[in-house]
Amino acid sequence: MMKQYNVKNLSLTSVLRLNEPNIIEILQKKVYKVFFNQFSYQTKKKKTLVNSLKRKSEELEKIIVDDKENAIACRIRLEEYGKHIALKSIQALMVAHEENKLELYNANRNVK
Repeated sequence: MMKQYNVKNLSLTSVLRLNEPNIIEILQKKVYKVFFNQFSYQTKKKKTLVNSLKRKSEELEKIIVDDKENAIACRIRLEEYGKHIALKSIQALMVAHEENKLELYNANRNVK
């Protein structure tokens, strides 16, 4: 005997929970990993920023490996699996990083 379901308000994305930020992030990472050469819409600046952040994360990972209990950088306690931050917050951090870098560049240029 089949039940009758009210499917008017259901969507595939809500059923599969594809609108949750954590699942979106996981799926994006998997797609980028498999089809990395298909996404050429990234600007050169974004690629450079992402690569520099990856290098920095590898440096921080070395600090964690050396001393898990007291792993601290710039007065921030480092966690083994990283901090769980919303995607919008990560974007804000990236923008703040670029602003700080530009400010430092301009200050150095004015000194010369």
